Amino acid sequence: EKGMLRGNVPGPDETKVLKHYGVIYAVRDLDDVFPDASSRWSSWAKTEVGVSTLEDEIKQRLHDVTFSSGATVLPKAPDPIRGLPQESDISVKLAAAKDPAAGVTEDTEASASDVKFGFPPECVAEAKKVLGDAVVGTGRPDVWYRQGWRSNAPKFSPRISISVLIRPLQPEDLPEKTPADSIRMSVYSRLLGEEIDTPLADLGPKGGGWGLATSLNGLSISFGGLPNALDETVAKVLEQYHTKATLPTASKRFARVVQDFREALSSYSGMPISYAIADRNLLLTKGDHSRDDLLQELNKLQLKSTAQALQDLILSKPLHLAALAMGNIEEKEVVRIVEATARNVPQLSSNSAGTSEQQDQLHVERITPIVKLSKPVELRKHNPRPGDPNDAVVVSIVAGVATVEKRVVLGLLGQMMHRVAFGELRTRMQLGYVVNAG
Repeated sequence: EKGMLRGNVPGPDETKVLKHYGVIYAVRDLDDVFPDASSRWSSWAKTEVGVSTLEDEIKQRLHDVTFSSGATVLPKAPDPIRGLPQESDISVKLAAAKDPAAGVTEDTEASASDVKFGFPPECVAEAKKVLGDAVVGTGRPDVWYRQGWRSNAPKFSPRISISVLIRPLQPEDLPEKTPADSIRMSVYSRLLGEEIDTPLADLGPKGGGWGLATSLNGLSISFGGLPNALDETVAKVLEQYHTKATLPTASKRFARVVQDFREALSSYSGMPISYAIADRNLLLTKGDHSRDDLLQELNKLQLKSTAQALQDLILSKPLHLAALAMGNIEEKEVVRIVEATARNVPQLSSNSAGTSEQQDQLHVERITPIVKLSKPVELRKHNPRPGDPNDAVVVSIVAGVATVEKRVVLGLLGQMMHRVAFGELRTRMQLGYVVNAG
C-alpha cells in the first residue's frame, strides 16, 4: 500500500491473473516498493545491528515525526533471531502424475482432478522394516507419502508437511473415559503448550512450522515449513518434547491454569445456542462430559497426577504409529524424520501388543462412536445463563456411520441447506436471531 501511495503502481505488463480465481496481482521487488527495507532487515538478521542502535533509530524516527520520547519508556527491542537461513529454495516441486496401484504412469494422460489435486499419497511399504526396533511390539506403522504438489499457482508454496500420530490400541469393549481422565488430560495439554511455546517461538521467522498436541485420542507431532528449516525444526521440537513432557516447570503455572479452567467451566458468556449444541453432543457422542462433572473433578486435580497424564492415559498402552508427509521432500527423509520421532517416544518399542492373536483384538478408534437411536427423542433443559429469557432449539437427524461418500454428499447438502434455512426461518418467518443448518 505504501508503494501504491507513492505512485509506484505496477504497469499492465507486470500484472498477472490468478488462475481459477480471477484475482489480478503483481510480483514486485521489495526494494522498489520499500527502498532499503531488505538491507535493513539483512543487517538485523545477521546481528550486524545491536539492540542499542535499533533503539536509537526508533527514538530518532519518533523525533522526526515531532513525537517527543524524552520521558517515554519505549518497549525493549527484541534480540536478533539467530540462525535465519540466508537463502531459500522457493521453487514448487510438482508431484508426479502417476499412480502405479491404478496402472497410471507418467505417459498416461491425467484427469482434470489429478492435475489439480494430484494422486493420493502412497503407503511406504517398507516402513516397519526401515523403522526397525523403534516400533517393535506394536501394530504395523502406517507411513503415507507424496512428494511435491500438483500446482504451481501462487497460493501454493514450496513447503513440507509431516504429521505423526501416535494412538493407543484398545479392545472393542474398553470402558468410556471418565470425567477425571478428560479434565486431567486437558490441563496437561495446556501446561505442555506453555512449557514449549516460548523456546520454539523463533522457528516461525526461520521458515519452520510445528505442532504438538495431546488428547485422550493420542499424541500428535507435526513438522512443516521450508526445506532448509526442516532439520532444525524437527530437532528442536523433539528436544522440547523429550525434556518437557513431564512438565518440569509447571508448578509455577498450575494454579493459574486450573483457575482459568474453573472460570471457563463455571461461566456462560456465550450464546444459548452454543450450549444447546454442546448438550446435544454430550448426549450423542462417546467421551463427552458435562461441565458439572468436569468441574467436580477439576477441584480434585493435583499437579503430580496431571504431569503423568500422557504417560498414564496414552503411553502406558500398546501404541500404533501413523504418519502422513507431503511436499518438497524425498521419501528417505520422511522415513528418517518419522524414525527420529518414534525414537523420542520409547514406549513405541517397549509396550507390547502381545501375540498376533491378541493384536487382532485391538484397534485404533478412528471414528468416535455415537448413540444409535431407535426412535425420535425430545429432551429439554433450562437455559444455563441466569436471567436470560432466550430459547434455543437444535434438531438433529442422525444419518448413521460416517463414510467418505456420506461426508461428500451431506457436506454439499449442508451448504445448500444453510442458505435455505437462513432465508426461510430467519428472514421470512423471523423465528429467531441465530439460524444455521448443515
